[in-house]
Amino acid sequence: MNHSNNASAIFPITLFILATFFTGCDEDSISATAPEPVPADSYTSSSVSYNNLSSSETSSSCISSSEVAISGVSSSSVIEQSPLSSTPSSNATSSSDALKKVSSSSKQAPETKESSNSTTTTPARTSCITSTNTFDPDNYNEDPECVIRQLTAGVVEALVKQGIDSVNAFNTAKLKLYSIFSLDTLLQHRSLHSTSIGYTFSHLIPPDNDSSKTRSDFIERFTKGETFDETFICSAYEGFSIEKFLSIITPTSTWGDYGRYSINYAVQEPQYILRNLWRHCGQLPYCDSSHYELFKTYRCSSDKVNCKDNGKDFVCAYNSWRTPNAKEYETHDKECTANNTRFPSDSFPSEFYICYEGRWYLSRDNLVDSLPQEYFFNENIKYDTLTDPRDGKKYRTVVFENQVWMAENINYYSESDSLIKNYSKCAQKIGCRYGRFYNVDAATHACPEGWHLPKEADVSKWDEMPYAEATVFLPKLFSRLTGERGATNESGLSLLSINSVDPYGWDHIGVTYGYFWVDSRKEFYIATTHANFSDVDPREKGQFLPVRCIKDN
Repeated sequence: MNHSNNASAIFPITLFILATFFTGCDEDSISATAPEPVPADSYTSSSVSYNNLSSSETSSSCISSSEVAISGVSSSSVIEQSPLSSTPSSNATSSSDALKKVSSSSKQAPETKESSNSTTTTPARTSCITSTNTFDPDNYNEDPECVIRQLTAGVVEALVKQGIDSVNAFNTAKLKLYSIFSLDTLLQHRSLHSTSIGYTFSHLIPPDNDSSKTRSDFIERFTKGETFDETFICSAYEGFSIEKFLSIITPTSTWGDYGRYSINYAVQEPQYILRNLWRHCGQLPYCDSSHYELFKTYRCSSDKVNCKDNGKDFVCAYNSWRTPNAKEYETHDKECTANNTRFPSDSFPSEFYICYEGRWYLSRDNLVDSLPQEYFFNENIKYDTLTDPRDGKKYRTVVFENQVWMAENINYYSESDSLIKNYSKCAQKIGCRYGRFYNVDAATHACPEGWHLPKEADVSKWDEMPYAEATVFLPKLFSRLTGERGATNESGLSLLSINSVDPYGWDHIGVTYGYFWVDSRKEFYIATTHANFSDVDPREKGQFLPVRCIKDN
């Protein structure tokens, strides 16, 4: 990591990505027997203690997946690079036993004392530095794997002296280190490579320089098993805001010969780690599906830390906390308990919110596939009802320009009609919830007796309208909930933004225009700004469109 004298947050990411992204544990990972919790008064952090790291959490987090194949180096090879490594014996102590020993003897852990002319076993200033800037000695890079070994060396040494093999000692020390910065919570939800963790710790606990002994002080306290309070934990993140954090982590370089593996994952993992610490320091729960759309105010966990996001509101969406949008601000304190409850929006003039199945939806959005068919009608119009004698299904109808139209797409299917059976289908995405789709031949059999497909003459004027006139008239034909610009549904026709299903199975759904068949075997395209006819391409005879029917005179 690049560091400067003021422990700047800006550091270049020079990670490589393995060909395989770790998603589980193997035999080189941490022992299958998870470490047992440590008593609260022994080797714990005040609020991010190992007491919070249960057996199930530890085993599922797969913390030691990082030890697998680092640049072709095996797990054991990584451990052996540490001067504290030793060969595991046949009766090697497990990580669980190691934590018990930490618990019982942490306060008697050996201290590493310094004098004016001596250094610790693992100097916090030089041992992990791989390169320095000639013109700026305080600007340098560190080996991320070395950073983790350096921070845990004192604890590992104490455990090894108690007879614990180096592998379990190292894993035990890492678990404790990770829990201090709430990494134990993050590792319950995703796997992280130790390179990413090492780079992040290189930033959070910068190496010593002429004016600061940050790392030496941390190592001494960590080795003694001292408590790390919220002020210490969150001071490492002091001065950060989400906006600043997101701006500093960008792919700037690759790592040696492994540059071919450098993809977005190389910068995502440090983002996950720091974002998780930001979340912890603001007393926000981990954002997952159980907290989807949760609205919370960021509250700094220590009044001694100057966190810039204190008092700001955030919302959990898609496993990440972000700034709420206007919709989330307007609905977060409104209970959605009764379907089809509506209230007007203050941010979007003439728009409103609709409650359905515990969620609020904004009327300006395309809500096809989100709300049931009956929500798309004009509530201020009294509709009549048509019952199809062939199958008993009911459809709403409305009088428009002296003709009785179906106000919804027909959904007729029959095993006994070969055209309907073989040349109609439901869409993959929305099924037949908003009507069935028919090819040009099957469409002629879709309407019930006494009803017919629209004639070209019925809709030709919509095609011939000048743009200025069309933009006033056509929005009156569309349901307000289809995302069509300016849609009012004053006509009651309740047209939907549903296009077609092509003969190859591809759905053209969720667009900002609609289609239906006319009796001249043409497709009729309609949007809120224009409409037109198009002939059926002979090669596309299987194109499936919705059908609207008009009552015979």
